[in-house]
Amino acid sequence: YAGVDDTLNGEVAGELVVEARDAMADAELDSPGGNAVIVGFVPGYQAGIDRSAAAIPIMEDAGINVLDEVQVGFDPTTGFEGMQEMIAAHEDEGIDLVYAHNSALAEGVIQALEEAGYTPGEDVMVVGGTCHGNLENLENGKEFATALQAAYLEGVFSIRTLDEFLQNGELAEYFNTIPNLPVRGDEIDSVTVEGHSVEELCVY
Repeated sequence: YAGVDDTLNGEVAGELVVEARDAMADAELDSPGGNAVIVGFVPGYQAGIDRSAAAIPIMEDAGINVLDEVQVGFDPTTGFEGMQEMIAAHEDEGIDLVYAHNSALAEGVIQALEEAGYTPGEDVMVVGGTCHGNLENLENGKEFATALQAAYLEGVFSIRTLDEFLQNGELAEYFNTIPNLPVRGDEIDSVTVEGHSVEELCVY
């Protein structure tokens, strides 16, 4: 196997949600550890199942109250609709943190939050699970952080693994997972993987 590890992706995202909560020093949380919701991929999609299953224990171990998860899709439109649903269901309890399975969903999440009177980056923190081309919200602080899981690297790792097998007749490692690097807004220009920038690689 050569490619992504969505359990690793969820672990990175869960840690970033905890970091985002800890960065809200000046905000009044709606529970002692903060309330979170998840806006995820479509129902039954294994990548989404793996991401949430890995992220939730990390958040809960840090004292974050995970209120709910909605499974909606992959793009800003479904992210917007999913976040509207979460706001309607949990506005009275209060929402401090949102984990979106990718940054395209997070784009819609941020729009829905703003239309409901929230200020992403201040009274609510949004973390995307995989960056998806549009870095605007990461740059302006409305998206706290995302993860770099590049389709380009998936191709590179696949070819390297195939070449190793053809050259040697065997593989040293049967699971060759690509890196999954956390990327915060102030790291866009400094994080590189194999000489490629975040802007070049955030197209998954």
